[in-house]
Amino acid sequence: MEIPPVGIQSIYRRLDRTLFAQILKSSNEDIQNRVLESLTVGAAERLKEEMELSPPLSEKRLRKEKHKIVQIIRTLSVAGLLEEEAS
Repeated sequence: MEIPPVGIQSIYRRLDRTLFAQILKSSNEDIQNRVLESLTVGAAERLKEEMELSPPLSEKRLRKEKHKIVQIIRTLSVAGLLEEEAS
């Protein structure tokens, strides 16, 4: 599923920033770049700093939290909150 920048911003606003940073830290560089490019400059800088300072999650906790993100994505998708706004 390709999530547009507005969708990434919606997901970001609904998650604990530290937890989001820890999850993103464990993701591949392409995903990290896509997320950071979708945020405002200030939010991206705060998230990068949080990624650098946050300890890694255990594998079990990481799986659990990624599952929660998938649930949030599904909820937002059903509500139509992941699509680009019409021009």
